Amino acid sequence: MNRASNATIPGRTWVKRTFYLNRSSLNDMNHVTQTLDSALGIHSVTFMPIQNSIEVVFDARLTCSQQIVAIFQQHHLPLRAGLKDRVRFAWYRFIEQNIKDNESSSRWKPLTPAR
Repeated sequence: MNRASNATIPGRTWVKRTFYLNRSSLNDMNHVTQTLDSALGIHSVTFMPIQNSIEVVFDARLTCSQQIVAIFQQHHLPLRAGLKDRVRFAWYRFIEQNIKDNESSSRWKPLTPAR
């Protein structure tokens, strides 16, 4: 489910995240994928029924995994919350914040010798 209007130039700020669900039904997945697909910055959404997960590719400058989790909560779809999942989400937040910080900072400039 790709949307041309959301597409930006693919680059270093695009990230792919996998969200594992506790339970799901096909009807729930249709609503969630439509909502995610219409969100700003989302490039693609893929539901993987065997793993009971959703894979989302998005631009980290425009959205973040916390906003995607909020969409799951709006649709009453609980995500797995084991230790491994909590560590993965913390890592996601760290990487996404790092991408935003790197994009907002100026380019590295070599030091000039003092006179």
